[in-house]
Amino acid sequence: SSIEPISKDYLSYHLLYRERIEISKGRVLSPGRLSIPQRVKLLMKDINKPMHFSEIAKLYHTHFGNIKIRTKDIERAIHTRIGDSKDFIITGSGTFMLRDKFEIPKNISEIVETSKDILQGLKTISDTKYLISELYKRDVVLGNLNEYSLKPILLEYPGFVKYGKFELGVEELVSRYERKPLSDLIYGIVQAASKPMHVKSVWKEILKQRGFPE
Repeated sequence: SSIEPISKDYLSYHLLYRERIEISKGRVLSPGRLSIPQRVKLLMKDINKPMHFSEIAKLYHTHFGNIKIRTKDIERAIHTRIGDSKDFIITGSGTFMLRDKFEIPKNISEIVETSKDILQGLKTISDTKYLISELYKRDVVLGNLNEYSLKPILLEYPGFVKYGKFELGVEELVSRYERKPLSDLIYGIVQAASKPMHVKSVWKEILKQRGFPE
């Protein structure tokens, strides 16, 4: 880079305290104080597409890895740590991209409000696959949002509560939610029936009670 005249001591100070760069023996630079998500963010700053965590792990190992650390161990660490970081968004099974590079649909306000209406109408916890199917029925354009990315995006807005991997609810109904195991729901439906039920009929009742797709 083209820079103005700068002393070695000041450059060392700047890199160490402002850029979190570790300086060893006055000449070797490494991002020693950066967390795994921060290191991955540094690696992916110029990547504008989703990457599988195994690809990220290979990139990470090339730049930061210790030869004593197995790639599989790095994969597990990366998957866990970036999955918990708000700097990244999951876009598919094990696939992530930087949050600030993920394109949010222009009608996000409509998506948020309609999703709330659907959950309020169900009066129970539902999952993102069901939400997406209902949004499509209402002719809501989703852009590049899918069952993976919809949940973290909705959770950025007030009024939503997260549960399982794909599950969401609305805050105003939290005290009224009763989370029964699926087996208990099926048992209750069949027990209340006056005659034998086909599995498809059971699932129709499950949809009414829980909102989950088959």
